[in-house]
Amino acid sequence: MTTKRRTTNAKTSQYTCTACGLKYAVGETIVTGTLTREQLKRRGERRAGVCHCGLPFPTHFECTKNVMWSLNLHEQEQRPSFPPRTLLRVATGNASTRASPKFRETSDRMRQDPAFADSVLATAEAAARRMSSSTLESIKQEGERRLRSVLKARRAVSDRLTAAAADEASDDEGVRYRVSLPSREPKAVLLTSEASA
Repeated sequence: MTTKRRTTNAKTSQYTCTACGLKYAVGETIVTGTLTREQLKRRGERRAGVCHCGLPFPTHFECTKNVMWSLNLHEQEQRPSFPPRTLLRVATGNASTRASPKFRETSDRMRQDPAFADSVLATAEAAARRMSSSTLESIKQEGERRLRSVLKARRAVSDRLTAAAADEASDDEGVRYRVSLPSREPKAVLLTSEASA
C-alpha cells in the first residue's frame, strides 16, 4: 500500500523572515483586515502578513523556495541567487463592513435608541450568565469574558438612559402649563360642644 505524497503548491513562494529566520509559504496576495479572537486563536495569535516575531512581510522579497546558483565559469565560488517576488496586500475591511444588513440595522438602532440597546444587552447578559454557570471550563471562561464586556456596555447605556431622562424632564418643564383657578376662600367650620364630644 502506498501513501499519497503531499506536494507543495507550485504557485506559492517561500518568504524567510530577516529577523528570526522562520520560513513561510506565501501566495501572490495577503488578505489583511480585522480578525476575531477565534480566528486569531486558530492562527496561533499571528495576523496575516506578520511573522511570529512581529515583523511584517515586505511587499518585495526574494523567494528562498528554489535557490538558483550562478554558473559563471570565471568565478571560483558559486553564488546563490533568489528570484524576486511581489506580495500584494488586499484589505478586506473590518468586521462592520462584512456584517449583514440586518446586523448593521440593529447596531445602528442600538446607537440611536438607548432603551432598545438596554433590552438587547439584558438578553446578552442573561445568556452570558447562563454560560458562566456551565460546568465546562472553556464555556465558563467564555461566559465570564462576555459577561464583563456586556456589563461594561450596560453601564454605558444606563448613563445614556439617565442623560436622556434628564433631557426629557428639562424639556417637559419648559412646556408645562398650569391651570389657574380663581382663588376660593376657605369656609369657616363651627365646632359645637356636641361635635367635639
